[in-house]
Amino acid sequence: MRAKVSALIEQIESGQLKTNNAKILDKFVLNPEGLTVYDLRIHLGMAHQTLTSRISDLEDMGVIFAYKTVERTVDGKARKYTLYKYSKDSVRQMQNALLRRETKFNSIIKRLENEYQDLFTNYIQENY
Repeated sequence: MRAKVSALIEQIESGQLKTNNAKILDKFVLNPEGLTVYDLRIHLGMAHQTLTSRISDLEDMGVIFAYKTVERTVDGKARKYTLYKYSKDSVRQMQNALLRRETKFNSIIKRLENEYQDLFTNYIQENY
C-alpha cells in the first residue's frame, strides 16, 4: 500500500499526473479544507462513477478520509455530500486504511447475517 501512495505523491510532486487517482489526490493536496464529489466534478470534469470509484481507492489507501456531511445547492436543490480531506501524515494514513478495512469487513459480515442468515449460521457452526 505504501508503494501506491509513494507513486501517487511522486506524480503530484513531478506535475505529471498520469492516473485519475493522482489527479484527484492532487486536488485534495491543494484544497486542505476538503472536497466533495460535486467539487471534484467541477474541478476535473470526471464522471460521478469514476470519481466515486477512485475516491474509494484513495480511502482504501488511507490518504483521504470522510470528514463530515455538508450541504450543497445543486440545480436549486439542497443535496448532502460527504466532505473528504487529505491526510498527509503516513501514520495517520495507515490508521485510516486499517479503519477502512475494518468498516468494510463489518459491513460484509452484517450483510451476510442479514441476507444469508441460514447459510451464514450453518457456516459459522461448521467451521468455527
